[in-house]
Amino acid sequence: MSGPQHGPASSPHDLLVQARQAYWQGHPEQAVTLYRRVLEQSPDPAVLGELGNVYFQMGRWQDAARTYARAAERYARRGDRSTVMRLMAIVQRIDPQAARQLQEHLRDLPR
Repeated sequence: MSGPQHGPASSPHDLLVQARQAYWQGHPEQAVTLYRRVLEQSPDPAVLGELGNVYFQMGRWQDAARTYARAAERYARRGDRSTVMRLMAIVQRIDPQAARQLQEHLRDLPR
């Protein structure tokens, strides 16, 4: 078997489980596809963080930075500043320009 199977009616939770399984079974591209499907149904910033981790492990630095930045924006809207700061530090190390753009964007969000 090449990895977890999934049907069109999979719930976000089921897809998330399958995405994690795909990643841990050595199928990162399949994991990316599954994480994106989860995000289409449920825009959870924690899922964005996991997708960013997959990109990071694959060496897809720009995708990782962009995905972590999206997660940080969503956490900021929830008022979770400590998670925003942790993600900001990661984005800063990967892509300083993306970190500057994220800082500017976060300044514009209501507090």
